[in-house]
Amino acid sequence: MFAKNLKYLRKQRGYTQEELSNRLGRMATSVGNWENGVSTPPIAMLSKISRLFNVPITDLMETDLSKPKAEYVGVIQVPIIANVSAGNPEYAIEDIIGYTVVPANEYINRNLFALEVNGDSMDQEFESGSRIIVDRDAVVENGQIAVVRVNGYDATVKQVRFEKDKIILIPKSNNDEHYPQVYSIDDEVEIIGKVVGSFKRY
Repeated sequence: MFAKNLKYLRKQRGYTQEELSNRLGRMATSVGNWENGVSTPPIAMLSKISRLFNVPITDLMETDLSKPKAEYVGVIQVPIIANVSAGNPEYAIEDIIGYTVVPANEYINRNLFALEVNGDSMDQEFESGSRIIVDRDAVVENGQIAVVRVNGYDATVKQVRFEKDKIILIPKSNNDEHYPQVYSIDDEVEIIGKVVGSFKRY
């Protein structure tokens, strides 16, 4: 089942065998051997594949992931990646600090990570301390909320507006001290992913 699932997940994500091998730090022949059932990766590599596709190892090995989502129930683990500011950009996306779970039938086969929000510049959407779920591969359209890296190392969560050669990061806050942040093509602004969910911790 693993060979079938790996090939299915790779093609659904749009990776070639070479691209997947590069992400996993392995030779392309390794991915080919796994998909052909010649060999099975060790547990450490299975864990890496599990995190990349946001699918539990047990499901990689035992569940036919090509079936319709309605037939696939349960939860998937999503890595929590450091903290992200909801004020001025001040935290870099760094190491995994834990895991959270989301419904598999809603989020399977998406390139997800989670962040814990600090600050009140987005408190109309989610309070400080909330966890947001971010999809790295989703297209961020004008007016949607995204995680954005600024100047190569800082990260913030804001509503994104595109205007000609500018990117505007807009707070959605009850605190009127927060203002839109305007960046031009001369600034290093990278959209990391689209916010696709959130929940509050108690």
